[in-house]
Amino acid sequence: MKKIWEELEQIIIEKYQISGQEWVQADVSKRGKIHITIVSDNAIPKAEVRSLIEASIANYQEAYQEEYQIGFIDIFTIERAKEYNIVKTEKKSGYASWSDALYAAEEEQTSSSDMQVISFYSYKGGVGRTIALIETAYLLAKAGKRILLLDLDIEAPSLHNIFAEKVNHPARGVQYGIVEYLYRKTVQKQGASDITPIFCSLELQNVPGEIYLIPALKNMSKDYLYQIERLQTLHFQEQDAFKDIFDYVKVVLNVDIIMIDTRAGFNKWGSLSLLTLSDQVIFIAYANSENVEGLNTAFELLHNAGKKRYAVAMSKVVASNEGLAKAKALFSDLFIPQEQLIPIYYKEEIALSREYPIVSQNVLEAYHKLSRYILDSDRISRNRAFLANGMKQHLLGHLFLPQKRFTVLADVERFSRRKTSVILKYTYPEELYGLKSIKRRKIVTINQAWIPIPVYIYTCMEQEAGCSALLAEKWDDIEEAGIQLLNMTIADSDAKNKNIISAGNKSIQEILACLRQIASEAYAKSGDDGFSPDFREFDAISELRIIISVSDKVFRQNPRQTIENMRNLITKFNQETEVIQFKFVVNAAIWDEYQESAAGFKGMIQEINICEEDIRKFLMLNLNLPELKSYQKYIGGIETVSEEREMKFRFQDIQMTQTEMREIIGLVLGIRQNVRVYSSSVMTCIYRKLQENPERKYDRLLDALKIAAETELLHMEEADSDRLLSYHTLRAELDAL
Repeated sequence: MKKIWEELEQIIIEKYQISGQEWVQADVSKRGKIHITIVSDNAIPKAEVRSLIEASIANYQEAYQEEYQIGFIDIFTIERAKEYNIVKTEKKSGYASWSDALYAAEEEQTSSSDMQVISFYSYKGGVGRTIALIETAYLLAKAGKRILLLDLDIEAPSLHNIFAEKVNHPARGVQYGIVEYLYRKTVQKQGASDITPIFCSLELQNVPGEIYLIPALKNMSKDYLYQIERLQTLHFQEQDAFKDIFDYVKVVLNVDIIMIDTRAGFNKWGSLSLLTLSDQVIFIAYANSENVEGLNTAFELLHNAGKKRYAVAMSKVVASNEGLAKAKALFSDLFIPQEQLIPIYYKEEIALSREYPIVSQNVLEAYHKLSRYILDSDRISRNRAFLANGMKQHLLGHLFLPQKRFTVLADVERFSRRKTSVILKYTYPEELYGLKSIKRRKIVTINQAWIPIPVYIYTCMEQEAGCSALLAEKWDDIEEAGIQLLNMTIADSDAKNKNIISAGNKSIQEILACLRQIASEAYAKSGDDGFSPDFREFDAISELRIIISVSDKVFRQNPRQTIENMRNLITKFNQETEVIQFKFVVNAAIWDEYQESAAGFKGMIQEINICEEDIRKFLMLNLNLPELKSYQKYIGGIETVSEEREMKFRFQDIQMTQTEMREIIGLVLGIRQNVRVYSSSVMTCIYRKLQENPERKYDRLLDALKIAAETELLHMEEADSDRLLSYHTLRAELDAL
């Protein structure tokens, strides 16, 4: 959409054939008055120009619901314009002031540069904006990013004081700040654009990234105040003044992100940062009504100016239920699409610190959401580039495998590993996928030595009737019942190692002796793993876990006796031997009918709940990963920085790290619901949808995803360009599950 002054200029030029040295300029004041200057040797009646403008304004106001009035109309000949030194002011593409944004109706502006420019802004001062800037920058540097901090809090600068040692270093410090640079360039008209004198490095230790700093000044002086006043008086063209700086830091310093500390309130320097220089904004607000009122105005102006990418964090939140509730209530009064509050809790450590950045996790934890939001912008841009030129259509047509594959749920895996969980409640049989007989190994410490211990897990999932029948009988000797259940489960097992523990055991002591022998043999073979082969000084013993699926039919026939036998088996085997563990799988609906009888199992019950990890693995198992190999190569150059060693997973014989898995799912589903503002991840939204409707089987999610892919192919013109499945399409299918 053209701005109104652009339309008026074009109308006048065409009406009066303005050309050559003639020109027209239309300006809009902060109160919506339109002033027209025409330089032409043609005889142009002022009244006719006014009528032309009135008609144009009426059409514009009807179309865009905006109010304008006609101000002055000045018409000069070319000779008279030269005599009065009247020249046309060159307009820039960005807005120069808040008043320009009052009556703007700009389409969304997106940056074409791969270098992000982010303003940290607050309506009021003293809310922790500068600390948020520094701590977030540090987290980004830890992730390998190269950051430039630019202090445009001109009237109350602080970064030159916070990093005084670096700024004033005789060899590696700065000669002057950004204000003097702008003064020399725009007032004194010094053509040099070398920015070497105005930046320094913070020289962080043990961080893969880098943080550079351009302070507002080096030291406070009367000269600094004079320079500010002159810059404000001249109303220099700010966007061009910063071009050399941004070009230099991108090309020479290889900066990924410029982070601007912005002047609070509504002023010239704040509008410069938010409306002209930056492509996104981080708002920091204290939880009170003044901040909410000011930010709502800032949001409206920002939207008018076409700037629609931002996140809001509330700072100095009192770390209590009451403090968080107050912050959430005020956050709900903000007119923004951001759904979740980002709280930054008050930390005494910040108030008392004399050194920045503060690298303790206690402080950094509050700024992780902001750093992840900024890092996600890179991922979103990368995905858009990859999916261009027909790649999206191709992948959508080959996205999923034809046959559904299940995953072992995290709760099921934890149940088989944990000694404390003896009852597993399930709702749908699909949830028990992967609960099978298997041999594991765990490491225990005995006499300050690391000992590998075999753990044998046997299940009777396929043939549960026999075990359930035994479990429902009345037994005088619970040890005998346990031995029979154990032997039946091992005999029915299809595990490769079932012959290691024979199915003809007579007593608990015989089983324990067998388990000790197995541990001895396993330990003797472990020399290659770096363990001592001398087993005699250690009394190690293998573990045996018997998982019995209790038949719904049998349970209903004799529930009290079944529950009593389960309790007695746990007392006799689990608690007395510790290494022989009986575990039971029961239907949740049936078990809950007999809660009174099952009261003694408190703390031993685990219920299956689908988590995000389950959904993520389920999706990976069903994606056509060979078709996505080109994307894996595309992201292959990304260096992942992690303090811990990344876990690796194997899907369809393709091994990948957690980061690679996250990247692929981000390509398929999108990074966040809304790429403009801070919002939940799509994976979190899917998880919440399943939690809201627990009666829905999670495996039906794949059906919804496949339908969404077909819908996306049919409506490509409405699709999101940064992902394969648009969130609005996927949400519609989830609602229709």
